[in-house]
Amino acid sequence: MAPVTASSDPLTDQMPGQIWPLTATRDGAGRLCLAGHALSDLAAAHGTPLYLYDQATLDGMAAAYQQALAAAYPAASEAAYAAKAWLSTAMARWAAARGLGLDVVSAGELAIALHGGFPAARIHYHGNNKTPAELTAALAAGVGRIVVDHAAELAMVAALARAHGIRQPIWLRINPDVAVDTHGHTATGHAGSKFGLALAVLFAALESTHDEREYEIAVLRTLGARNRQLRAALAAEFAALGAIAGVVAGVGSAAISWLLGRFVFQIPYEPAWLVLPAGVIMGVLGITLAGLAGTARTLRAPALQSLRALA
Repeated sequence: MAPVTASSDPLTDQMPGQIWPLTATRDGAGRLCLAGHALSDLAAAHGTPLYLYDQATLDGMAAAYQQALAAAYPAASEAAYAAKAWLSTAMARWAAARGLGLDVVSAGELAIALHGGFPAARIHYHGNNKTPAELTAALAAGVGRIVVDHAAELAMVAALARAHGIRQPIWLRINPDVAVDTHGHTATGHAGSKFGLALAVLFAALESTHDEREYEIAVLRTLGARNRQLRAALAAEFAALGAIAGVVAGVGSAAISWLLGRFVFQIPYEPAWLVLPAGVIMGVLGITLAGLAGTARTLRAPALQSLRALA
């Protein structure tokens, strides 16, 4: 089909530009066109309903997110395309060529992405109700991250990864328990939401994987890792958890103090600025020391003995 020559009267002259794809114009007959092709001609050729994606618009949006992250975010970053918006093998190839990550939420989306040649290492497997079969498929494909949505899934991923001899990177979807004034069907960050781990549940879920952690330490020691290296890695992990706990405790105590002062005692609230850093320091020290004490037995015991005990 030959491209239609567009007039100099773009739709964006009369309507907000955000509504239209970048290549939207009208031809001399007043027909709506994308990338120089009249939509009425495309509908006649391919039938309706017909879904069209303007590559220039997709390229522009992807580049805008990537450039903004590179300019404003201090660490490594990756913009990701959500497969739930629309996924085909062609779209998977487009996302791969643009250096995007890919969020999938089902075995079907994972299969399409892999069939389209999308690198498994840049796939993030989301979903709040993944089945063992779906998680097994994700592990077998070597997806870059499994996004864990609840405590039971964390235990399931740990067990499946251990059974397959895989060290699987994960992300934890944290529910911050923030309620906003919006429609109930679109609010997902509050305590009653089915999405994400509440902070209190997060720490309990991490503790529930204690056996997997001991098994992992024993395997690493069998492979030649030194205790000093393992202690340093564990200390860094425990310190990060302690910092998170300290921030939550500090912010929570400040919020409670303000609420009591404002609505109960009716006295002005004066923030104690040392509470937050003190909470972080105490959290880091407390959880790091407790964590290292809890793993000391595993580090002292012969690796093969630990593996037999956990088998």
